[in-house]
Amino acid sequence: MTAPDRLRVGFDATPLATGHAIRGIGRYLGGILDAAWTAEPEWVRTRLGLLLVAGQAVPIDATLWRTRRSPVRPQDLDPIVSSVADRIALRGDRPYAWHHTDPTNPWSPLPAKRTIVTVYDLIPLREPTEMARMRPHRRLAYRRYLALVRAAAGVVAISGSTAADVVKLLEVPEERIRVVPPHVAWPVGGTASVAPTAGNPARFLFVGVPEPHKRPLLAIDALGELVRHGVDAELAFAGVHPAPLRAQLRERVAAARLESRVRYLDRIDDAELSRRYADSVLVATSSIEGFGLPLVEAILAGGRVAATPTAAYRDAVGDVATFAAEDSAGAVADAMDAAIRRTPSAIDRARLAERFGAPAVATALLSAYHEVASA
Repeated sequence: MTAPDRLRVGFDATPLATGHAIRGIGRYLGGILDAAWTAEPEWVRTRLGLLLVAGQAVPIDATLWRTRRSPVRPQDLDPIVSSVADRIALRGDRPYAWHHTDPTNPWSPLPAKRTIVTVYDLIPLREPTEMARMRPHRRLAYRRYLALVRAAAGVVAISGSTAADVVKLLEVPEERIRVVPPHVAWPVGGTASVAPTAGNPARFLFVGVPEPHKRPLLAIDALGELVRHGVDAELAFAGVHPAPLRAQLRERVAAARLESRVRYLDRIDDAELSRRYADSVLVATSSIEGFGLPLVEAILAGGRVAATPTAAYRDAVGDVATFAAEDSAGAVADAMDAAIRRTPSAIDRARLAERFGAPAVATALLSAYHEVASA
């Protein structure tokens, strides 16, 4: 019997075709695959295999397996259906190691000792209300995913702050964790003035789904504080908002009498988002995050950032952002006011571009793979 090729890795790329595709998980996975392909194309062609669902576009040139997902109520049945389907797909051509990337699928098709699991964040463990909001079957699947993280040969964390949470909350030994940061292929742009002028208010931007841990209401309250202190300012929300969350925003805006100063952009493409980044101050107010992708994108685009002192934000951009002294509306308003007049330097942007560029990300990813292969 031929010994398994220890350098051959399977990668679960199915989140790129599911509900994760337009969220942070999809951007992260697409980015690290692009980084590997850009920096190490020969390794990708000969050593990497991608698990795709039926009809999914092939993101890079690699070995392919096709699997299935549940056609009926996937939010209920998909963990079981996908687990069986993935094993069937790999049955005749199994890689040595498996990179498990989907937190909603709690079973790896290979033994845990040959599995690497990506952890994006542990928000449900840090925020009890997030866990409570899960339906019972989803909570069960999530806890099974956490068990897989604990048992896996290796863990890929998307940031240093997430790695620290894995050590603290899941008691995974630090030596089994490797940080593989996002590949942020955002063009390094110039800067535009965002300071208020006659007839033109200072522009602020909130990016993403306004989930409770992202604290969009804090951004609205901070805008109100800023206006009360005499700063002519407006805030735009970019991203798709479920109706109940949009209603909460509108209610808070109306209570603060800021209707003329708050706009909702819904989903915009990257070109429009880049332009908005460049001529706005990004307001980032999350209580916890796995990473701070919009902060990196905004700075690379030539924009500015005002943020709460969240660990993942500091991990992502360091002192290039303007951080609030505390998580209060007044402190965030002060940071927003200061950020108007602070432009990140070209050197700062170049450093971020290098840190999250393809060579650095690919090196970190392949290092994690080789460590599991050599164990």
